[in-house]
Amino acid sequence: MARLQAAQEATPNTGSCAVATSFFKIVAERGSWKSTLIPEAERLWKSGGDQEKEAAILRWMIAADRGVEAAQNNVAYILDQGPFLICCYAQAQAHSML
Repeated sequence: MARLQAAQEATPNTGSCAVATSFFKIVAERGSWKSTLIPEAERLWKSGGDQEKEAAILRWMIAADRGVEAAQNNVAYILDQGPFLICCYAQAQAHSML
């Protein structure tokens, strides 16, 4: 669909660049069809442990870097809550070594 819209945009007064762009965006955000980053991150986050939350954040960051909008929103929300969620596991590990 995106290619059809883009091809029509080359012809004056037909198609819509905005529609073509939105179709390309949808496809780009899908990423790898075999990727399980988002479901894994959600499962890890719901498990509740510090180590699991850190692993979930890492998966969301990777997916966000790939352009997945839901992952970008999740990472932004977590960062808005404060940096403590990201570094909580590292601090726990440091204290356990003392």
